[in-house]
Amino acid sequence: MMLRRAMLAGGLILVAAVVAAAAEVDGRWQGTTSGPNGDFTLTFKFKAEGPTLTGSVETPNGEQPISDGKVEGNKISFKIHFGDSAIDHQGTISGDTIQLKVTGPWGESEMTLKRVAEEKSKSGGPIPVAAAAAAEVDGRWEGTMSGPNGDITLTFKFKAEGTTLTGSVETPNGEQPISDGKVEGDKISFKTHFADNAIDHQGTISGDTIQLKVTGPWGELGMTLKRVAEKKSK
Repeated sequence: MMLRRAMLAGGLILVAAVVAAAAEVDGRWQGTTSGPNGDFTLTFKFKAEGPTLTGSVETPNGEQPISDGKVEGNKISFKIHFGDSAIDHQGTISGDTIQLKVTGPWGESEMTLKRVAEEKSKSGGPIPVAAAAAAEVDGRWEGTMSGPNGDITLTFKFKAEGTTLTGSVETPNGEQPISDGKVEGDKISFKTHFADNAIDHQGTISGDTIQLKVTGPWGELGMTLKRVAEKKSK
């Protein structure tokens, strides 16, 4: 009888540990890594169900699902795929931090992820996704891209109403309206037009940064937009 009780107690402790780990890892996490064009931000979304970890990572080139995800106590592991390469991730959860070891064709590197706090409404509940995204994207944003005559600065003005995004982009050749603008959670999409070409933009909002993928006749390129602080009157 005592042995059965001990085994039962041990099983309950194991279940509690798995549930606690799931509660710790669920949500959004951000970290910064270095690339050939400088530092950029990665946003991971995790969801644990028992020992299984699912989710995705948002990169300047779009969102990628994770695979082979596992949770064991305060340890997580998963893979993402880039081209023909599987990139292995091993992490240790400690409160609102995950220390991540990343192994790929280049060797090993380390990254620190920080939990992204969930925004709360005044009533204490979560802000509806569309409303939160609208609050995040409204305003002016600036980014730099390379052109035939050197780097140029572009200033975007965005306004979200529900799931509709309107605004414009200021270029050295003048201001152009955006079209087909949409907001879906932390994702935005819109088009601009240059001569007879429609330029497609897909973006991910992360605080005061938007990672933008721009697709045009030249192919694809990444661009980072930073929020322009609003000047306050005296």
